[in-house]
Amino acid sequence: MNEFAGSLVPQNVLLRKSEVYSILDEICQDLELTTAQMEAAKASYEAVADWLSSSDNPILQHIDVYPHGSAGLGTSVKPLGREDSMSMLSARFPICVGTPAR
Repeated sequence: MNEFAGSLVPQNVLLRKSEVYSILDEICQDLELTTAQMEAAKASYEAVADWLSSSDNPILQHIDVYPHGSAGLGTSVKPLGREDSMSMLSARFPICVGTPAR
């Protein structure tokens, strides 16, 4: 039945939809963070984790810091009109000292 319904759509409508999808795909690719930006974000949150874990506080010594939100999902996009990007971080504190980090 879907094949029959698809054959009723005029060719020019299908071509327009194809063009729109192509344009949207190009826009999405332009908004994706570069490999260098992703690596810089990772280095930043790892630096935060290293700094916190160097504390004398035993809870902080076992902290686990990781990207949250779109960065954690790998779907981060560049902010419009800026070269930098923002990542949200989450921190997991162990319930008791000695609990291994994720």
